[in-house]
Amino acid sequence: MAHRRRRTSVYGAAALTFGAGLAVTAVLFVAVSALEYGKQELGFQQRANARVAAIRRGLDDAVEVLSVTNQLFRTVAPVSREQFYTFSKPLLERYPFIQAFNFHRLLPHADRAAYEASMRVEHPGFTITELTDTSLVAAPQHPFYNVVDYIEPLAGNEAALGLNVAPNLAVQDAIERILQTGLPSATSLLRLAQTPSGQRGFILIMPVYRPGAPTDTYAERHAAWLGDTAAVIRIHHLVYTILQNNGLLDDPQVMLRVYADDPAQPENLVYSHGVRTGDSGSSLLHDWLNFHYRDSELRSFDVLGRTWHVRVEALPRPFLDDHLGSLGTLLGGILFSILECGASAYAGAALAPRAAAGRCANRRPPAQQ
Repeated sequence: MAHRRRRTSVYGAAALTFGAGLAVTAVLFVAVSALEYGKQELGFQQRANARVAAIRRGLDDAVEVLSVTNQLFRTVAPVSREQFYTFSKPLLERYPFIQAFNFHRLLPHADRAAYEASMRVEHPGFTITELTDTSLVAAPQHPFYNVVDYIEPLAGNEAALGLNVAPNLAVQDAIERILQTGLPSATSLLRLAQTPSGQRGFILIMPVYRPGAPTDTYAERHAAWLGDTAAVIRIHHLVYTILQNNGLLDDPQVMLRVYADDPAQPENLVYSHGVRTGDSGSSLLHDWLNFHYRDSELRSFDVLGRTWHVRVEALPRPFLDDHLGSLGTLLGGILFSILECGASAYAGAALAPRAAAGRCANRRPPAQQ
């Protein structure tokens, strides 16, 4: 019975040592895993911030370029076609995502015939056109036209020269916001006349008023309106160029989605990069260990009255890429606990016979006299 109690005591001490080792290992594993998770989260936030900042900076640059172009029409009157070409050429070379710079002229119908005749001197067969769902057609009669009078570069944009954009609801809304607020505006997404494939883009618009006319109120701005300068932006090309120039297209760890206006509407998706190849589901253990790191950021910002949304998501990556330290701590702690348990059991087993012998010696009867 005493031998059994001694053996039980040895096993109990070994089990206690093993349990204590596992407890310490678990604490260390959770601590190291938390540090790894924090590092992952920080890295993802940095990647998301870099992409959002680059896209916003690119859009702000486009607005600034248009402001420079608009300043030409405010300081030089009238602006010749040669001046417009010379001024816009270096800007187009620097910002390849700009499809074209336009000057939209507000033209009353009474001046239409004379305008078309003057344009035919350099462009035989010229007529004011409108964009339908399927093609370009000669514009029917309207009281006024908002005509693409100047456009650079002309090569590749011939279809837009002479286009009446007044019937375009997106352009109408942008001009109405300018008249209401006195501030430049941007259109919603629209189909570009110079891209037969139906490529979408948007137009940044800044007003050109009659020199010296008051523009403090809606009525004054409406009366002084001569037209507007505009930058036609190829949206997919814009986002791609911005990310490429900033070295942000080579990271396989994130998925990027860019939306013009409401991100809940699929048609507002203007750029996508990265594909989520698989998802192993979710469970308490799965999320705790972060076998596939999950995070998503949706950032929004305004550009000339339009709201842009950028969604950045973390893509799955191998567990060991980010958790080698915690996994090493876990395996090392378990192995150390097993060794400690074995050593404790061995020491207890080795000392037990000596203790038993000592107790037997103490129980011997005294020698006879």
